[in-house]
Amino acid sequence: MPRRQVEKPWGREFLIVDEPEYAAKILEMKGGKPTSLHFHPVKKETLYVVSGRLRVETSDRDYELSPGDELTIKPGTEHRLVPLEDTQVLEVSTQPKDDTVRVSDPYRRVRVERVT
Repeated sequence: MPRRQVEKPWGREFLIVDEPEYAAKILEMKGGKPTSLHFHPVKKETLYVVSGRLRVETSDRDYELSPGDELTIKPGTEHRLVPLEDTQVLEVSTQPKDDTVRVSDPYRRVRVERVT
Protein backbone atom coordinates (compact mmCIF):
# COMPACT_ATOMS: atom_id res chain seq x y z
CA MET A 1 0.00 0.00 0.00
CA PRO A 2 1.55 3.35 -0.98
CA ARG A 3 2.09 5.76 1.90
CA ARG A 4 3.13 9.37 1.61
CA GLN A 5 5.32 10.69 4.40
CA VAL A 6 5.29 14.41 5.24
CA GLU A 7 7.79 15.90 7.69
CA LYS A 8 6.32 18.39 10.17
CA PRO A 9 7.97 20.56 12.84
CA TRP A 10 6.25 18.41 15.49
CA GLY A 11 7.18 15.06 13.86
CA ARG A 12 5.79 13.48 10.70
CA GLU A 13 2.62 12.09 9.20
CA PHE A 14 1.97 9.12 6.97
CA LEU A 15 -1.04 9.25 4.66
CA ILE A 16 -2.34 5.69 4.58
CA VAL A 17 -5.80 6.10 2.98
CA ASP A 18 -6.98 8.84 0.63
CA GLU A 19 -10.49 8.10 -0.62
CA PRO A 20 -13.02 10.62 -1.99
CA GLU A 21 -15.07 10.44 1.24
CA TYR A 22 -12.35 10.08 3.89
CA ALA A 23 -8.63 10.01 4.64
CA ALA A 24 -6.51 8.29 7.30
CA LYS A 25 -3.10 9.28 8.61
CA ILE A 26 -0.66 8.11 11.24
CA LEU A 27 0.80 11.06 13.17
CA GLU A 28 4.17 10.45 14.82
CA MET A 29 4.53 13.32 17.27
CA LYS A 30 7.62 14.30 19.27
CA GLY A 31 7.01 14.84 22.97
CA GLY A 32 6.57 18.52 23.83
CA LYS A 33 6.19 19.64 20.17
CA PRO A 34 2.60 20.92 19.72
CA THR A 35 0.72 21.48 16.49
CA SER A 36 -0.52 24.95 15.63
CA LEU A 37 -3.80 26.17 17.09
CA HIS A 38 -6.04 25.57 14.08
CA PHE A 39 -9.46 24.59 12.83
CA HIS A 40 -11.02 22.91 9.81
CA PRO A 41 -13.98 24.73 8.19
CA VAL A 42 -15.35 21.52 6.62
CA LYS A 43 -13.34 18.53 7.82
CA LYS A 44 -14.46 16.35 10.77
CA GLU A 45 -11.71 14.24 12.32
CA THR A 46 -11.39 11.47 14.86
CA LEU A 47 -8.13 10.98 16.74
CA TYR A 48 -7.20 7.58 18.22
CA VAL A 49 -4.10 7.35 20.41
CA VAL A 50 -2.02 4.30 19.50
CA SER A 51 0.87 4.99 21.91
CA GLY A 52 2.05 7.78 24.20
CA ARG A 53 -0.08 10.49 25.80
CA LEU A 54 -1.75 13.42 24.07
CA ARG A 55 -3.41 16.58 25.33
CA VAL A 56 -5.97 18.05 22.95
CA GLU A 57 -6.72 21.69 23.68
CA THR A 58 -10.02 22.92 22.22
CA SER A 59 -11.97 26.13 22.51
CA ASP A 60 -14.35 24.34 24.93
CA ARG A 61 -11.97 22.31 27.13
CA ASP A 62 -8.78 20.25 27.28
CA TYR A 63 -8.67 16.46 26.96
CA GLU A 64 -5.87 14.13 28.00
CA LEU A 65 -5.79 10.95 25.92
CA SER A 66 -3.87 7.70 26.48
CA PRO A 67 -3.54 4.58 24.30
CA GLY A 68 -6.98 3.37 23.24
CA ASP A 69 -8.67 6.74 23.80
CA GLU A 70 -10.38 8.58 20.94
CA LEU A 71 -11.81 12.04 20.38
CA THR A 72 -13.87 13.43 17.50
CA ILE A 73 -13.36 17.07 16.54
CA LYS A 74 -16.20 18.75 14.66
CA PRO A 75 -15.69 21.28 11.84
CA GLY A 76 -14.98 24.80 13.06
CA THR A 77 -13.58 23.72 16.45
CA GLU A 78 -10.25 25.40 17.24
CA HIS A 79 -7.80 22.82 18.56
CA ARG A 80 -4.14 22.08 19.22
CA LEU A 81 -2.50 18.67 19.75
CA VAL A 82 0.18 18.58 22.46
CA PRO A 83 2.06 15.28 22.80
CA LEU A 84 3.09 14.85 26.44
CA GLU A 85 5.69 12.29 25.30
CA ASP A 86 6.51 10.71 21.95
CA THR A 87 3.05 9.78 20.71
CA GLN A 88 1.51 7.96 17.76
CA VAL A 89 -2.03 8.92 16.69
CA LEU A 90 -4.34 7.49 14.05
CA GLU A 91 -6.33 10.33 12.47
CA VAL A 92 -9.37 9.50 10.34
CA SER A 93 -11.19 12.41 8.74
CA THR A 94 -13.68 13.44 6.16
CA GLN A 95 -12.38 15.24 3.10
CA PRO A 96 -10.90 17.63 2.19
CA LYS A 97 -7.71 16.66 3.99
CA ASP A 98 -6.15 20.04 3.09
CA ASP A 99 -8.72 22.02 5.09
CA THR A 100 -6.53 23.65 7.79
CA VAL A 101 -6.68 27.26 8.94
CA ARG A 102 -4.01 28.17 11.47
CA VAL A 103 -4.96 30.64 14.22
CA SER A 104 -1.47 30.71 15.79
CA ASP A 105 1.63 28.67 15.10
CA PRO A 106 4.81 28.27 17.19
CA TYR A 107 6.69 27.36 13.97
CA ARG A 108 5.61 30.53 12.10
CA ARG A 109 4.10 28.72 9.13
CA VAL A 110 1.50 30.31 6.86
CA ARG A 111 -2.03 30.78 8.14
CA VAL A 112 -3.78 28.49 5.62
CA GLU A 113 -2.23 25.14 4.70
CA ARG A 114 -2.98 23.45 1.41
CA VAL A 115 -1.54 19.94 1.29
CA THR A 116 -2.15 18.07 -1.94
